[in-house]
Amino acid sequence: MLVSMLIMYHGLLRICGGDANRLRFGMAVIGATIAAWLVFGFVAPNPILQMDATWFAASVIGGRAAWELWRYARRSRYPAPAYVVSFWLGLMTIRPVLEIMAREAHSGPLDPAMMYGPPGVVFFRALVMSLLSMSVLWLEVSRLYETVERQATQDEMTGLANRRAIVERLQRELGRARREKAACSIAIFDVDYFKQVNDTWGHPAGDQVLKWVSKVIENSIRPYDTLGRYGGEEFLLLIPTAAADGAFTVAERARLAIERAACVVDGKELRITVSAGVATSSPDMDADTLLRLADEALYRAKETGRNRVVRAAAAPVAA
Repeated sequence: MLVSMLIMYHGLLRICGGDANRLRFGMAVIGATIAAWLVFGFVAPNPILQMDATWFAASVIGGRAAWELWRYARRSRYPAPAYVVSFWLGLMTIRPVLEIMAREAHSGPLDPAMMYGPPGVVFFRALVMSLLSMSVLWLEVSRLYETVERQATQDEMTGLANRRAIVERLQRELGRARREKAACSIAIFDVDYFKQVNDTWGHPAGDQVLKWVSKVIENSIRPYDTLGRYGGEEFLLLIPTAAADGAFTVAERARLAIERAACVVDGKELRITVSAGVATSSPDMDADTLLRLADEALYRAKETGRNRVVRAAAAPVAA
């Protein structure tokens, strides 16, 4: 029974990603239980305490599994299945302890109903195990769905939102800006001379540069701004509630952070800069128009010397 519970625990950790000490934990529980069985089997024979040791070990396994799932649920996009499985595991954890306490409080001979529980309790145990099994299946399905959803909306290399996800976020922000009669700005960043990085140092070095650029920009923007990979060496930054001047300040701060930081790739320090085009929405502007304006501003930034931020030619609307 304990081996089967440890297999279940191992499977749950595979789903939720637990710590690396699972083998050590399992060996400790099994070793302690075997020691208890030997003591209560040969040194101080007591079959009831042997059974108690087994149930206590099962409670320890269930309790740790419930804790791991609770931690997983707090960071999961779909926490409900993990909370449900954690609840059933919690019931399995406290039930043996309560039964042992009830038996110790019982005076008189122990009948099978007292040792193993009346039929209703036995049925409840079977029901909990069945519900736990179905909940684990639900948990795995939700994890797979979350993985597929993340792959569809997240850039695999940088971890940022991919082009589809960041453009959808832009459309939502524009809709909110229209409702609230507020401004919404964007900035498109392009890594300067990125082809030379790939040609000189190789594509793996280019990938490291893109990851580095994304981290530097993320660390320099506001908490409510959103950065996504727009394509190739281009990044799209959403700057909600910011008018033209504010958006330019945010983009310029990110450009300066990249210019002043050291990008080290395979022990070699590379000088990396970016160009950026900034555009601000007007009340009836759609996402395609705003992106086109920012792209045109980016083109002017590259044509006039790179390593600079240029505003879109269209007149911005004040927030």
